[in-house]
Amino acid sequence: MSGPQPERHPPPAPQIAVLGFLIGRMRGQGWLSDPDYRYTKQVSGCWVAGGHHLLLEMCADYPLREGLCDRHSVALVVSPGAEEGSLVSRAYTDGGGVIDYRPVPTAGGLVFDDRVPHGVQALHARKILRATSFGYEETLEVDRGDRAFVPYAKIELHREGE
Repeated sequence: MSGPQPERHPPPAPQIAVLGFLIGRMRGQGWLSDPDYRYTKQVSGCWVAGGHHLLLEMCADYPLREGLCDRHSVALVVSPGAEEGSLVSRAYTDGGGVIDYRPVPTAGGLVFDDRVPHGVQALHARKILRATSFGYEETLEVDRGDRAFVPYAKIELHREGE
């Protein structure tokens, strides 16, 4: 007779349970700036520290000329904030940078202010994550100064094995 088996992922703390759509291994292909320019991304999400935090590890590959690739990796930790229902997040980049975010849960996912992409003429950027039946959809929108956000990049991330 064997004892109880450990859970694959601990149950999440109630404050961050809304992020369950980010759990698992996902990959996808999206477009950046121009629907003809395609990039790929892999994401692995799990509850950590007894389910009190969400850890996302992400890697994106952006094709360059002559078969080269620009690869970016990020580890992101999302935690409950000090106020009820709020979230805080910190990203650790492959370049050694640390970026703090204030994600806001929505009915279908998450939204947060993001950095304007390098070389893009825009005043603000925001990222929208929307839960889907296959994983999630990520859209980066930019405001070029007219107070209207427009899509700049979009990717569908599909859960592996589904």
